[in-house]
Amino acid sequence: MIIEPLNPEDRADWLIERGRVDEAITVLEGLARDGDDGDLYNLTALLVEQGRVEEAETHWRAAVSAGLPGAHGGLAALLAESGRTGEALAGWRAAMEAGEPHAWSELARLLGRAGRVDEAIAEYRAMIAGGDAAAGRDLAKMYARADRPDDAIGAYRRAIDAAGVARWPLGALFERFGRLDEAVAAYRDAVAAGEEHVRYRLIRALASAGRLAEATAAIQESGGSRRSLGWLLAEQRRFAELEAEACRLKGAGRMEWVSLIVGAQRSANYHDDCPADCEARTKVVRELPQ
Repeated sequence: MIIEPLNPEDRADWLIERGRVDEAITVLEGLARDGDDGDLYNLTALLVEQGRVEEAETHWRAAVSAGLPGAHGGLAALLAESGRTGEALAGWRAAMEAGEPHAWSELARLLGRAGRVDEAIAEYRAMIAGGDAAAGRDLAKMYARADRPDDAIGAYRRAIDAAGVARWPLGALFERFGRLDEAVAAYRDAVAAGEEHVRYRLIRALASAGRLAEATAAIQESGGSRRSLGWLLAEQRRFAELEAEACRLKGAGRMEWVSLIVGAQRSANYHDDCPADCEARTKVVRELPQ
């Protein structure tokens, strides 16, 4: 005996899992009539998934007419997803007038995606002037797209202490514009602030800047990639250390010694004694392997 769920949300999911999509849509329509924009999002997302975009748009327009909170943004997002950029921009402006959260940032983001970078920059600047310091993070991206490195870096520096703004993207901006020593300093600040996932970026920037000894020390301190360590040691011709580390790992029963040697084999220095046509040379790379 099959027992269908009584809770409408659970029942809709249950029907979808069994391919009974039209019945699920009927259930979701009932929820959306008396619910909030979350229920309407679930309904319209399912309709779009089924290729029934016009029906989804009808539901959002009805919600706008009924004054449902968040409806302007829901309609704008649907229009943007459908490639109707002009209408979507108008929708986000209407959402701003209705006081819907995040409408301004979505407007600016869509302008950027549409290639209207100068307009996006103007919106982000206005948001910052209005007290949204974190908008500087996105302003920096727009300046970077416009190939305005000093403006991009300045915008991110001013935003970096705002709530929710990570420190490491400043390093990525420096790296993007070839300012490697400044990238290293920014990545170090990020790691010191607890952004541990940035360590590889720091090590890569050090290696790219030719600061191989510092990159090696950073990996050894953090216990990072053995493949990267092998490549760095070979690039510096520190073969005695390479062999000692491989023996240490192997003696401890740790298979990381294989990654260490594989990394070393990616360095041209590892193949000094190989014939010119040695097949292993084809694996040589000039940048730090991960």
